[in-house]
Amino acid sequence: MPRARGDGFRQIVTPVIFADQARVEALDSLAGYEGRRRGLGEVFEAELNAAILRVAEEPLAFPLYYRDLRCELALAAEPLVCWADEAMWDRVREKLARLAREDREFRVPCSPSHEYRMKPVATEGEVAFIEKRHGIRLPDDYREYVLTFANGGAGPYHGVYPLGYYKDAGELFRWDEGVFATSVAKPFALRGPWNLPAAYIEENLQGDATPQAERDAVDCLARVGLVLPPPTGKVIGKNPFTGEALVETLEMLIMNAAYSNDLMNGTVPIATQGCNLGVSLVVAGAERGNVWHDLRADSAGIVPASRSGMPRLTFLQWYEAWLDDSLASVLS
Repeated sequence: MPRARGDGFRQIVTPVIFADQARVEALDSLAGYEGRRRGLGEVFEAELNAAILRVAEEPLAFPLYYRDLRCELALAAEPLVCWADEAMWDRVREKLARLAREDREFRVPCSPSHEYRMKPVATEGEVAFIEKRHGIRLPDDYREYVLTFANGGAGPYHGVYPLGYYKDAGELFRWDEGVFATSVAKPFALRGPWNLPAAYIEENLQGDATPQAERDAVDCLARVGLVLPPPTGKVIGKNPFTGEALVETLEMLIMNAAYSNDLMNGTVPIATQGCNLGVSLVVAGAERGNVWHDLRADSAGIVPASRSGMPRLTFLQWYEAWLDDSLASVLS
């Protein structure tokens, strides 16, 4: 009988029945994971046992699959244990080594920032600390990257940050809740490119936005869960440059919300393009595993990383795309 939550054992009333084929597949998977990396089979077994407990304790919480059968979809919908093929990482290593050989003069943009050097891999303990601290599990390809390839260094733009760090003015700093995202564990809200309406941005740059443009901006923010309160019109401080009183206006509320860390909830920073243009990896929500660009400092909104024929890029795809494009540029 599986151990229930808590210190002791609890009788499970609802039986969890494994079909013969499911039992065989579970055992095969366990052996396969353990064969890939020692200890990985134990992680798979723990997740499987947790799923069994959830089904046994709350069977009606899961959707009907066929007639009176219900299905635990958590593992199928978002695999908690998987890996990138070892041959794939070998291929990435070979491409990086070739790029370093071919680009000794650092012609690839921003390459002098990292000079194709890689930082030592992270330990399981370091990864576990970040995951536990923020209540997340890192996407598998990124997790494999920091554990087996490099914990930062050579990569797109000015290079990849070490896990748990970001760079400002050329220096590395630890990040925590509130630095880039209000909550790393809260699901990322966006499903597609987002920005304030172009008319509002244009009118705001030229002076005062029209009431219609302001209403459109308020609606745009509400669609991503940022509902603005009415402006109070009260003095809330002084302008640090002019010393004049700052009055809370609708424009101020719109801009504060549009540039708030709430829009980057569910992400961790992985790189920068410079000039406050960030690159983040989604770790919670429907976009989990995909790389997104925060271009709000350039009034260009928040958009997913992509390339021709690929509207989304995972971390590994993003990294390898940089290698392919850089090699093509250097060898041309």
